[in-house]
Amino acid sequence: MIKVYLDWNCITHCKDTLSELKYLIEQYKNIFICPYSIAHLRDVQTKCDINPIEYEHDLDLLTEICGSHILLCSDDIQLLNISPREYLSDSGDILYCLQNKFPFPYDSLRKLFRSTISPEALKRIAIEDNPHNVFSLANETLHRHLGVSDVESFVKQIYPSSNHTLEMKIKHEYFMIDMLGYKSESKNKSFSNIDTDAQHIYSAIFCDYLISNDWRFRNKAKAIYSNNHCVTK
Repeated sequence: MIKVYLDWNCITHCKDTLSELKYLIEQYKNIFICPYSIAHLRDVQTKCDINPIEYEHDLDLLTEICGSHILLCSDDIQLLNISPREYLSDSGDILYCLQNKFPFPYDSLRKLFRSTISPEALKRIAIEDNPHNVFSLANETLHRHLGVSDVESFVKQIYPSSNHTLEMKIKHEYFMIDMLGYKSESKNKSFSNIDTDAQHIYSAIFCDYLISNDWRFRNKAKAIYSNNHCVTK
């Protein structure tokens, strides 16, 4: 079966502007599956308190589109048969705390970090059209301004005792290219929001295709997949 990973925007818009996508998923469910991940459940959890009715609708929609196919990823992949509601009944409290209890302001840190980089260097990264060139530019910028050889070395200096799994590597890379201005979010997000976006990109590594209607997200995914030689399209 072909595994197609839909980002959260695609799933939520299946009920309106992307209804045709939902139709195709239903028509060709014998050819491909659309698994969900912990990142999808974290996205759902943002509505738990502020809009319980919409929370229930989103959970139903996630189940309708993805069924009981959950991707549980470490440096390996497990595609298990657990419905979103079943998973949340066991681990929902943990995910709720992870997504909603740590709303640290990300934008203030991003501004502070960018103050250490010249405007010219930031502009070069911001206007780069080819995602395959992003990490070479990022590495060059970090070396010139901060004296480190590349993104990975910079991360290891900040988190020397961190567990450097593939998942953490992907997340750190996502944070770094966003802070350096590559297709950065136009709105202020919390750390939890940014971390969830990065987790979507990591989870999709174990699928054949990643589909998103967010051009910023798509370009960051392409850059990260290129840097890590991933085959996801």
